[in-house]
Amino acid sequence: MSVFQYRCFLLCFLLLCGRLDAATLYAVVSDNSAPDLASGAAKFADQYPDHRLVFRSTSQLMATPETVLRQQLQKADAVLILGVFGDAAQRLAVSLSSRASTTTLLAIHSDKRLERLSQHQGTPLLDNVSDPQLAELAQQLNASDDSAAWLRQTLAQYPDASLWWQARVYWHHRGTANIAQLIALVLQDSDPDIRVEPARALEPIRYFHAGDIRPLHQINTQTDQPLVAILDLDSGDRADNLALLRSLCDDIARKAMQCVGIIAPWGSKTLAALQVLQQGRIKGKLGAIIALQDFLLGGGEQREHATALLQQLDVPVLKGIRLHDRTESEWLLAQDGIPVDAVHYRIAMPEAQGISQPLVLATASEPVADALTGLVFRFSVPNTTQIAAIAERISGWTRLQHTPNAEKRLAIIYYNHPPGRHNIGADNLDVPATLFDLLHLLKSNGYHTGTLPDSPAQLLELLQDRGINLPEDHAALTAMAPRVTRVPAKDYVRWFAAFPPALRSELIDGPLGYLHHTIVRALQSRQPQLADTARQQVLTDVLHLLEGVDHPARNRAMKLVRQLDDTYQQLALGKATADQAQQLVSAIVATGIEGVRGWGPPPGRVMVVNNELLLPGLQFGNVFIGPQPPRGWEVNEELLHANLSVPPPHQYLALYQWLKHGFKADALIHLGRHSTYEFLPRHATGLSDEDYSPLIAGNLPGIYPYIVDGVGEGIQAKRRGLAVMIDHLTPPLSTPPFTMTCLPCVS
Repeated sequence: MSVFQYRCFLLCFLLLCGRLDAATLYAVVSDNSAPDLASGAAKFADQYPDHRLVFRSTSQLMATPETVLRQQLQKADAVLILGVFGDAAQRLAVSLSSRASTTTLLAIHSDKRLERLSQHQGTPLLDNVSDPQLAELAQQLNASDDSAAWLRQTLAQYPDASLWWQARVYWHHRGTANIAQLIALVLQDSDPDIRVEPARALEPIRYFHAGDIRPLHQINTQTDQPLVAILDLDSGDRADNLALLRSLCDDIARKAMQCVGIIAPWGSKTLAALQVLQQGRIKGKLGAIIALQDFLLGGGEQREHATALLQQLDVPVLKGIRLHDRTESEWLLAQDGIPVDAVHYRIAMPEAQGISQPLVLATASEPVADALTGLVFRFSVPNTTQIAAIAERISGWTRLQHTPNAEKRLAIIYYNHPPGRHNIGADNLDVPATLFDLLHLLKSNGYHTGTLPDSPAQLLELLQDRGINLPEDHAALTAMAPRVTRVPAKDYVRWFAAFPPALRSELIDGPLGYLHHTIVRALQSRQPQLADTARQQVLTDVLHLLEGVDHPARNRAMKLVRQLDDTYQQLALGKATADQAQQLVSAIVATGIEGVRGWGPPPGRVMVVNNELLLPGLQFGNVFIGPQPPRGWEVNEELLHANLSVPPPHQYLALYQWLKHGFKADALIHLGRHSTYEFLPRHATGLSDEDYSPLIAGNLPGIYPYIVDGVGEGIQAKRRGLAVMIDHLTPPLSTPPFTMTCLPCVS
C-alpha cells in the first residue's frame, strides 16, 4: 500500500468511525428530569457530535439486567448521576462498587451514598466535606441570588471538590444551555477541544402572566379584580410544564379572574414567592392559590414560616397534581388513582399546611424514546376537564368572598341513616340543636333565612314531617309529596344525559356494567394488572353484598358471579371473549337483586311518586336543609352504606343536581360524621370525572363540620369528598355520683 493509499484509508476510517478520542458518557437521571437532560444533550451534540451519550432514566435503570448495567458502566469514560434516590440509588451504588475507579464520576442532587462516590480521575472529591456541611452549602446555594459568588466562596473553602461544585451550580440553574455545559464539564478531560462556559444564572423566581415568562415589574394585573396565584417548581417553565400554566390561566381568565404563575425552586425561594403575595407586590385581590409543588411549601427548613404566611394570606389553597408516572388511561383505570407510594408527598404532607381539594391536572404522555441518548421519558399533558373543574371550584370560593351574605344560597345536608323519622343524627352531634344554632347564627350575620323555628324541638318536628327519607313506604311518600321539592323525571333525565357515559351505564346496569367496561378498556390498553385489580375489588364487593341478601335468586347470582370471575381471568389470557363475559353480566343483572342489578333507566323507583323524584327537606329563605338520600332500601342499608362498588340510586344524584341547577347553591355543607358520598365507587385519591364525588358535590365549595377524633374517615371526606374540614370537639364527659346502691349493679 502506498503512502497516498494509506492516508486515504485512514481518512475514510475516521469519517466512518468518528474521532479516535471520542468518549462515552453514561448518565442516570430521575424520570421527572429526563426531558431536561435530553434537551441539554441535544444542544451539546450540536457542538460536539462525536461523543457517545448513553443516558437512562431511573425507570430504565431498574429494568436493565445487571450484566448489561455493569458492562455499560465499565465501558463509560465518565459517569453522571442526577436526582437518583430510593431503590434506583441502592442498585446503582452496588453496581458502581465493581467498576474501575480511574475515570470521572459525578453524582449531583442524589442519595448521599451516590454523592460520596463522586471522583475525578480516580480521586474522591468529597472526602473533606461532611454531610452536614454539604447540606448547609446546598441551603446557601438555594437561598443565594448570586450563584457565581457562592461558587467562588465555596471553591476557596473546598478547592479539592471544585469539579463537583461547578456541576452543582449547572444543575441548580437547569435549562438547556446549562445542562449542555454540565455534560461538557464531565467530558472535558476526554476532549481538549471542549470549552466549558460559566453557568447562565436564571432569575430564581420567575413569573408567568399574559402568556409569557416575565419579571415581576412587568406583571400588569388590575387592583379591582380577583387574583389567582399558581405556585410551581422551577421546572414550571419547561415547555410541557408551561402548557399546564397556560391552560390554567386561560380557564381562570374565562371565569373573570386574573392569573399569575410563580415559578420558584423548592425551599427558601418558595418562601420568598409567598412573601411577594403577602406584601401585595402583585396587584389584585388574592382569591386563591393553586399549589403545584409537592411535599411541604418552604421545604424542611422553612415550612413553619411558609405555613404562617399561608395563614396570613387567608385564602383557599388548592392542590394541583401533575402525574408524571401515569398516562390519562392508566390514571382513569387504576383503582387508587394516585399511586399509593406517592400519596404521602403529593397529598398528605400538603394537608399539614392546610392545602386541600387535590385534583389531578396533568398526566404523562406515552413513553418517548430519544434517538440520541436512548433516554425514554414522558412529557406532561394537561387535562382540560380537570383544569376546567379547578377553575370552576376557585370561582366558587372567590364568589363567596365577594357576594353579600344576604345573597348567598347555602345547602346543608344531614344524615338520615337508616331512613326514617327517628334517625336524624351524626356521630356525637345533636343535629337538630346544631341546625337550630347554625340557622340563627347565619341570620345574625346577614343571611336571608326567613322565619325560623322558635326552638330545636320545633325544628325537629318540621324535619320529621318533611325532612326524612321513606323509600320503602309508598303511602307515606305520596302523602309527603305535596309538601317537599319534586323534580320531574324530564328534568333529571336532562341532567343525567350530561353524566359521563360510563357512569350512565353503571347507574342503569349496576357495578358489573362498569366493571365490564373497565376490564375491556384495561386489556385494550395492555394493562392486565389494572384489569385484575378491578376484577378482584368489584367481584369481592358484589359477593359480600350477595352474602347478606335475603332473595330467592341469591344462590344463583353468587354462582354466576364466580363464573364471571373465571371468565374474566380467561379473557385476560385470551381464552374467552368479552361477549361471553357480557352474557354472564346480563344474567346476573336479570336476577333483579338490588345493588347488583343497577337502578334501571332514570328516574328509577327509589323515592319516586307519579314520575317525580321527591327531595325531602326544608327551605328557610336562601338556606336549604335536607337529608342525604339513601344508598338503597331493599338490601340491608348497612351493606350499601360504604360499599365502594355499588353506585347510588338516581334520587341520590337528583338531590345534588337540583341543588346545583335548581336551587343554585353557592356552597354545600355536610353536617357531622359521616356522609356516604365520599364512600362511593372509584378512585381512592386523585378523582376524575368518572368518580361520583365530583359528580355529586360538583365544584361547589364544600364545608364539612366533623368530629375531631374521626381521623381515618375524615381523610376520606377531605380527599374523596374534596371538602374543607372544620373540626368539632367530642362531647364532654362527667363523673356521676357513685353510691352504695350501685354496688349490686356492678356485682
